[in-house]
Amino acid sequence: MKPVTICGLALLVLAGCAEGKLVFGGKSIGAEADNVIVSGRIDDTMPANPARDIVVFVYTNLRCCDPAKQPDADLAFSAIDFSVPPFDGYELEDFRSEDVEAVIVEAGSDSFELDDISNGELTLIFLLDDPEPDGEVNPGDLTAVLEDEDEELDDVLAGRSVDVDDIDVDFDTDFPEGVATPDSITVSVTQQGS
Repeated sequence: MKPVTICGLALLVLAGCAEGKLVFGGKSIGAEADNVIVSGRIDDTMPANPARDIVVFVYTNLRCCDPAKQPDADLAFSAIDFSVPPFDGYELEDFRSEDVEAVIVEAGSDSFELDDISNGELTLIFLLDDPEPDGEVNPGDLTAVLEDEDEELDDVLAGRSVDVDDIDVDFDTDFPEGVATPDSITVSVTQQGS
């Protein structure tokens, strides 16, 4: 994939969702010892997706909540039970994170890699973008959240590589009901010079 660095999501819309890496408000100069590399391969999607791009978002330390809705909450995204009040009905916009990076997986492709991720608790969210893509998660969009049953992504240290292999993505319009299930998640020390 060819890197594309932008300062705002609006440029993504104007660029027509060009192939490559999206960096929100920063620069990309490759993997460094204080960064995390995240790569993966999508195996299958529901609904089947022959013609639309998938955007993979990697959030660092995604937390609840919007202080206007829940002033006392500082809960990790992974710790929230979305089936009970006050969290039922929350959308991604109700959360905050220290960092977010994204990459487009063009229709017909299945692999992705991001090499400038901040260390911490990582959350991967997949977006099956609209036929006329805008590159952002909006209420009602088809999304899926990566399952991490073994909590491999709870505290990823700098200088590590994360490989998420053979992901089956079952998109849903009700956030966060869509689920992305990997065969495996492997965290390893990044090889110097790679």
